[in-house]
Amino acid sequence: RLKVFLVIRGWKWYFWQKEIPQPVWLFPLMLLSAVAIVWLLFRNGKHIQRKLVILMLLGAALQIGFGFLAGGGFESLRLKYADSVFNRYAEAAAEDPGLWHALRTYENDYGDDWYLGTKPPGVLAVYILTQKAANLFLPAADSAGRFLSLTTFAAYIFPFLAFLVLLPIYHLARKLGITDKEGLLAAALYIAAPVVLLIPLFLDQVLYPLVFASVLLLAWHAWEKNSWPLTLLTGAAVYLALYLGFSLLALVPLIPLWFCLQMLLHPKEHPFK
Repeated sequence: RLKVFLVIRGWKWYFWQKEIPQPVWLFPLMLLSAVAIVWLLFRNGKHIQRKLVILMLLGAALQIGFGFLAGGGFESLRLKYADSVFNRYAEAAAEDPGLWHALRTYENDYGDDWYLGTKPPGVLAVYILTQKAANLFLPAADSAGRFLSLTTFAAYIFPFLAFLVLLPIYHLARKLGITDKEGLLAAALYIAAPVVLLIPLFLDQVLYPLVFASVLLLAWHAWEKNSWPLTLLTGAAVYLALYLGFSLLALVPLIPLWFCLQMLLHPKEHPFK
């Protein structure tokens, strides 16, 4: 609780005194269950894909578990996003602007918006598509109802989507020469990160890590096969990533830097051309 943070202009992550969660016994149960499951997974090196699926389900279960620890279950997950200042994206999607119309006229329609005006159109596109999917199961006639159905649908689906990132994490680790167990360890460490578990429904946790790791894996395939088509596809994937979120800008310098380092370290296997 360093007070220096509070005097930084624009700092918005304030400190909040939270009550002891109920039911409090759920946390040690979650912790012990997670440790036991991971320990069982590491007992042998077989059935890697099955173990990855189990880790993905475990990550989602832990994130959902914190919702129940907060007392409201899936509703707590929903409110964590729906009651935040970042809910404007879901509100805009709930107005049902139409996907292609919203993307074509994004600057005119949302350029002056405090939040949407600082993000690329892909962010809104994700929420519009989520709203369309939610409408299949929870149809609503007005924007308030669509907002509720969108955030409710996200509360049930996004925790599972968020941990699909374990697949590219593991396969990227294997491409870099890491053993099966170490690749699984990387996946297990990811689902234990508080910044992952405690920020449900936000694209920073649901989508961006998956896109980032997947583009890196595609880049490695392009490098490994020395393929121009795959390299061009990687460039297109980077552009698409930026369309989804500016926080993925790190991909732009990272991939060329990575390739240059590989060429410097292995000049015979990978000539500069």
